Parts: sequence; C-alpha cells; structure tokens
Amino acid sequence: MPKATKKQKDKAADFSKAKLKLGKGKKAPTNVVDTSYKARSIALPTQSIVQSKDSEAPTTRRRLTFDDLIAQLKHYNVGTRKDAILGLRELLDGYPTLIQTQLPSLVSNCTRLIADEDASVRRTLLSFLGWLLPQIPQEDLVPHSPVLLLFTTSAQTHIFPEIRIDAIRFLDLFLEHIPDIVTEGWAQSSGSHGRRVLEGYLGVLNAGTIFGEGGDTGPVQATSVASVVLSASSKLVVLKSLSSFLNCALSTPSASNHAGPSSSTCSIPTWFLSSSFTSSEAFETFDSLLKPTLPARGILPHEKWKEEVDMELNFESFYGDFRRAFAPINEGCSLQELCDIDVAASGQSSDSSARTSFVVHLARTLHPTLVSTFLDCAPAVFSPSGGPPETELQMVQAVGEICRCLYGAILREPPNATKAYSTAIEDLGTILGYFSPYFPFTAGGTALGKRDIKVEQAFQDLNLIYCELTSYLVLAAPHTPGAPPPQNADSHRRQKAPRASAPAQTLRASRVS
Repeated sequence: MPKATKKQKDKAADFSKAKLKLGKGKKAPTNVVDTSYKARSIALPTQSIVQSKDSEAPTTRRRLTFDDLIAQLKHYNVGTRKDAILGLRELLDGYPTLIQTQLPSLVSNCTRLIADEDASVRRTLLSFLGWLLPQIPQEDLVPHSPVLLLFTTSAQTHIFPEIRIDAIRFLDLFLEHIPDIVTEGWAQSSGSHGRRVLEGYLGVLNAGTIFGEGGDTGPVQATSVASVVLSASSKLVVLKSLSSFLNCALSTPSASNHAGPSSSTCSIPTWFLSSSFTSSEAFETFDSLLKPTLPARGILPHEKWKEEVDMELNFESFYGDFRRAFAPINEGCSLQELCDIDVAASGQSSDSSARTSFVVHLARTLHPTLVSTFLDCAPAVFSPSGGPPETELQMVQAVGEICRCLYGAILREPPNATKAYSTAIEDLGTILGYFSPYFPFTAGGTALGKRDIKVEQAFQDLNLIYCELTSYLVLAAPHTPGAPPPQNADSHRRQKAPRASAPAQTLRASRVS
C-alpha cells in the first residue's frame, strides 16, 4: 500500500504545474547561460560630440564622404567594396571638382581592386574607370600611369585565369586614353611598361617566349607554364586587345601627328612605296609631305558660302594645311647639323633594325597561335550552309589584323638577305595559304535571309586585309624571271580547308614583269 501511494505521487509530480507566487518570475533552468554585461561607458567615436565634423563636406545619399568611401574600398565584405565604388561615382558625378583635387588618392586606392578576387567588384571598377578616365586630361593622367600599369601587369600574371582576362579589359581602357605610355619600350629588353604588358599577353595565350643569348638564334624559354585552355570568348578578348596594342606600338609617328577626325578620307595610302626607301625614317619624311596637318579636335575649318568668289583671295582652299610644301626661305640646317647628319642617320638605322628584328621574332613566336586559331574558326565562319558565329568571325578578323600589323611592319622595311627576313616571308606565305581557299570572303547562308551590316563589314575588312598582305608578299618576294605563272584562282576558291595536322599550303607570289 505505501509503495502504490508513492508511485501515484511521483506520477502526479511529472504532470503537475508548479504554482507561482505573486510577484515572482519563472524559475531559471540549471543550464541557462548568462548573457548580461556591465559597462561604465560605451565608446561611439563616430557619434562623439567632441569630434568636429565638416558639415560642408560633399556626401552621398547615404551621408558618406570621400574619405569614408576610400576606407570602404579596403573592407573585407564584397558588397561593401562594390557599394563604395558606386558611391564614388555618385559623389564625383555630383561634385566634379573632387576629381582633380583627390586624383592621387583616388587612383592609388582604386587600382588595388584591379586584381580583386570577386568578379562583380572588377566589373564595377571597370565601368567606373570607363566613366572616369575620359573626364581626366591626359597630361594629368600620365603621372599616375606607373601605378595603373603596375597593378594591371601584376593582374596579368595572376593565378586565377578570370583575373588575367579582366586585366586585359583594363588594358583596353588604358590603350584608349594613354596608348603611348602603355606601349613605351615594348621592343626593348629592359623592364619597361610596354615589355611587361607584351609578356603578359603572351603568357595568357601560352605562347610567351623571351629572347635568349644571341637574339633569334638563342634558346627560347617559356614565360608561362600554365596549362589553362581559354574559352572562345576569353581568347577573343586577348586577341583583340593584342591587335590594338600592336597597332598602337607599330604606328608611325607621322600617322599620329597627322591624325584627325577624318584622316582616312584625306590621306593617301603610301605603304607600298616604303620598300623603295633606304630607311623607315626616310619613308616617314616622304609620307608627311603628302598628309595635311589637320586642325585640333573640335575646331574644324569652315567656309561661308558666297554667290561669287574672288579667286585671288580664296585660292586653293584645302581641308588641312600642307605646311611642308611651302618651306620658308630662312629654314635650313647649320654647318654642325650637316656634319653630324651621317651619325644621326646611322643611329636611327640601328634603332630601326633592332626593332625590326624584335618584330620578326615576335611574329615567329605568335605564328603557331595565329594558325591554330584560324584553323579552329574558319570552318564555322566560312560555312556555306549558315551564318557565321559572331565570336569566331571576330576571332578570324583579329588574327588578320595581327598579321597585318606584324608582317606589314617587317616587309615595309628595305629587304635584306637575313634568315629571319626570309623566315618571315615564308610564315606569311603559309598563313595566306590557309586563307586562300576561302577568298573572296563572303557571308554564307545570308542570300535569302536578312542582311547583317556588321557581318558584311567584317568580311569586307577581311578581304582588304588579305589583299594587303598579298601585296606585301608580292613586293617582298625575290624576283625570279623564269618562274611559272600563278595558277588560276577560281579553281582554288571552294577547296576544303586543310586540316591542322596537314602541312600548310604555301602561297607563291611572283612579280609581274
């Protein structure tokens, strides 16, 4: 009986609710964690009444000043860094005077994000710099170019491939605004900006080489051991940027001095005459005589229409000024300049030959990459059954532009009997041999469909590039009086593309006597 009573009491204790007395809280469990704290004071530096704040400082909609945004660029959170870049654009857009006053701090802090590991931060920074750089005068941007190129070339050799590709996009932006600084010293052996940028291009393409002892005869060593295979879109970014870099680096000084809003319409192409001159400097001097000095950008010459024109007052009014055609009487050379003319000419000739040998080696280095890229894209681009893919079409166009820059710079020089020069001619003939079966280049599958102006323009550019490269090859080919006439081109137009493993079909060119 006592045992049964005890069991009933234990059972009732499990399901009974303890009665609480008035004014007392619930009893805390035994395993409770005490989270309360005691402090004599709480420090809030940003809200201190002692701190003096400049109420007239420019701020964003979130009440952030320029210094606050610069500090947030170094934040560990990805969203905070991205919002800081957007805040800088908002602040500088509302207060443009801050661009000039805060330019050193702005450039030094923003360039650190070029190699940021988050893709959204890099895209936001690229958009921000694309908006900012056009508002900065070139003379103000040039002193900050070493910092810009230092972080960009460092990002070109980053361990992550996507950061390397984004570094190429930043280089495209810098080539648009400071091309002379980006390409400075690209053909020299010293560690200049242009040379580091070029080695970065070759490293991304896995085609990088450096000169060994003895120039072209020295051993070739790879600058990149990465085995990353680029996608078609990434490879297109690299090839287009490399084409822009070579175009800026190999452009003649006369072309840059006479550039203008419509330089293509008011200049005469004279590249086919360059092989008749003893040096590139002599050709550039002759070329400058045929090109007018155009006015500054934004100040175009104009003439007011008149019903009757006085020929004595308005005689031969041209678009541009041919200053070299009318030399003043007092213009001439001193006796000392005439004595040193041979020394100056020999120095210019040696510099020109050194650059040409470098371009020959670079063309030889890029030759396998250019050929393999064309063979991969040509079947899809020149297929008669359908329209060409946009990426592959632009890649073929970039290959042609790179070939025109490199081999044009080589074959515009006076011909010589060196092995490197003959090798460059053979390589160009090999590349044109792969191009020839598809010439003339036309868009297939668009006869009954809608015409695409961009595609037609791309094929027109390819036809012009092919004709120009063929002209270079014909002018540079050795004269062979007993050479057989070339075969009919119509029989080779619709041949199938040669396979990558097959030997290249070399294009033979002979002079017309």
